[in-house]
Amino acid sequence: MVYCAYYALPHLKKTKGRIVGVGSFNSHMGVPGTVGYNASKHALRGFLNTLRAELTGTGVTVTQVYLGAILTERLKETMGDNVYRIPTMTPERSAELIIQSAAKRRRHHILTTSGKIAIWLYSLFPGIIERQLGRVADLYVAE
Repeated sequence: MVYCAYYALPHLKKTKGRIVGVGSFNSHMGVPGTVGYNASKHALRGFLNTLRAELTGTGVTVTQVYLGAILTERLKETMGDNVYRIPTMTPERSAELIIQSAAKRRRHHILTTSGKIAIWLYSLFPGIIERQLGRVADLYVAE
């Protein structure tokens, strides 16, 4: 993402373009068992927030879209039958929502109701939510 933004920025400034980052609502909290994945999503969120601030007044907008679980073959492999115990969306639906968010030049868009609720609850009760997130880690199949 950093290199793409760096090399695209001159053109984006000329055309008042958009940068869209696809993250996860988990970038607002930590889910046990996903440390590498979540660390990259936290970094992406920080990078895009800072880039947005630095691009103020240039006409370039930065949109961050936070996905929930996307029903892919990889997720099915990772979670097994547990994948049907969590809310998911199709890749096609997530792409549609990402495009809509970018077209509206939204700053942030959490695509799922469960993601919005989780982030809100985490801001109020981080300790309780962290304990509950430990249960989510149990849904992943050991490889």
